[in-house]
Amino acid sequence: MNLWLSLLSLYNLIALSLSCGSNSNLPTLALKTATVAHSQSDGPLHARIFSQGHWSTWRLLDNSGCDDLESGNTDYFDAFNDITSKWDAVALYNCATNGWASNDLGYYDGAGMSWIINFCNNIAGPGKECGQSQVFGQYCNSDTTIPKYSSFWIDQDDKACPLVVIDTQKPGYLLASSDPGKPSC
Repeated sequence: MNLWLSLLSLYNLIALSLSCGSNSNLPTLALKTATVAHSQSDGPLHARIFSQGHWSTWRLLDNSGCDDLESGNTDYFDAFNDITSKWDAVALYNCATNGWASNDLGYYDGAGMSWIINFCNNIAGPGKECGQSQVFGQYCNSDTTIPKYSSFWIDQDDKACPLVVIDTQKPGYLLASSDPGKPSC
C-alpha cells in the first residue's frame, strides 16, 4: 500500500510539472495540447467565452513564466474568473501560422470543471475541416456526414482554421447561433 501511495504522489508531481496554471473551482479554461507532430505553439492563442447571451472580450492565453501549449501538456487559464455563470461556448483563435492542436477542452459549467474530449469536424464552420484523429465509427449527425474527432487543429494557413467555436451545451459541436468575431492580432 505504501508503494501505491508513493507512486500516486510521484504521478501527481509529474502531472503538475507538465502543466501551466492550476485547476480550481473558479471559472477556468483548460486545454490539453495534442501529441501529434507540430501540435505545440508559441504563437498567440486567444479565447472568448459565450455566457448569458453575450461574448466576453478576447483574452490572450498565456500563463506568465510558463511555457504554455506544449505537446502533451494540460494548461489552465484563469483569465476568465470574472465569468461566474455557466459557459455556453468557447471560441479559440490562433493568430499565428504555426498551428496548434488540442485533445481536450475543460470549461466552467457553473459549478466546476467539465471536459470535452471529442469534437465535430466542422467546429470552425461550414466547409472547414479542423478535426484530427477521427474517432472510428462516431459521427456528429445521423447521416454520417460530420465525423467526430479526438482532437482539433487551428492555425492561419495549413487547414485555414484559425477559429473554432465549441458549444458546451452540446459538447464538441459548433455553436452556430452567435459569431464571436476575431481578436486584434
